[in-house]
Amino acid sequence: KATRAASESELERSACERVKIAQGFGIRTLEIKSGYGLSHESELKILRVAKKVRARFPEIRFRVTYLGAHAFSPELGQKAYLSLRQAAHQLFLVSRQ
Repeated sequence: KATRAASESELERSACERVKIAQGFGIRTLEIKSGYGLSHESELKILRVAKKVRARFPEIRFRVTYLGAHAFSPELGQKAYLSLRQAAHQLFLVSRQ
């Protein structure tokens, strides 16, 4: 819920802080996971942030992983199976980014 509610600038700021901490430990490869947005708009927001973070830290190798359907929107309740269809559609859309 926090990821969905956060603005792009908030997500970027948080991600950059984490990258800097990782750099301090000598880490040079990081994974950015999407799939937490639970909607097409939120997924695109996460991917835009990932792109910005990658550009700010060219010395770090980033791998972006889409984790659709690993979590379900609480708003769907008993109809969570609908999220699987939505995740499949999102996978198609995010793969084109």
